Amino acid sequence: LTGTATAKHGLSETASSLERTGGRVNTNAQSGTVGVNRKVETGGSMGVNWNTVRQETNSLNTLVNPTFRSGLTLSWTQPMFKGAGRTYSLAGIERARSLRTSSDAQLVATAEATVLSVHQAYWELVLARDSLEVQETSATLADELVRTTRRRLEAGRTTTVDLTQARVGLARENHRLIAARTRVKKAQDDLLVLLRP
Repeated sequence: LTGTATAKHGLSETASSLERTGGRVNTNAQSGTVGVNRKVETGGSMGVNWNTVRQETNSLNTLVNPTFRSGLTLSWTQPMFKGAGRTYSLAGIERARSLRTSSDAQLVATAEATVLSVHQAYWELVLARDSLEVQETSATLADELVRTTRRRLEAGRTTTVDLTQARVGLARENHRLIAARTRVKKAQDDLLVLLRP
């Protein structure tokens, strides 16, 4: 929306004997314009303007005083080459839509990858805990084997080699138990990292 307003005052000397204004003619004019301009999809623009002029004078030669003139102007501007056409005008909008679609796809892919990572980390933790239970049972059985072999050695029913083998087996199972506990701790930490923002 546009608008302008102007006022003009004019004073002129006249040599006409018909004028009874003392040789001076005063003219006052006020004008105003209101308009609307809008761009269109083809790259052009259209406009509507309304103009009104009011003029007043002390001249006796004027039949109607004050006088009013009004006019309506319709305009259409369309570039012939550069920036012409709907495709050119909408190119920025289409580019923005394409970028938004790409961003949406990246967001979905990131969300899916995060869900998959959490799912895998959860099942890694479940597997690590199951392995820990199995390893705890194996370590308990190896410890029981050492005690049983010691009692059998004390009763004279086995040799020290059997006791040494049982102790080696217990050490191996204890080492595996420590590794299983470490895997559970790491799996818990990995899952927590994915779940915390």
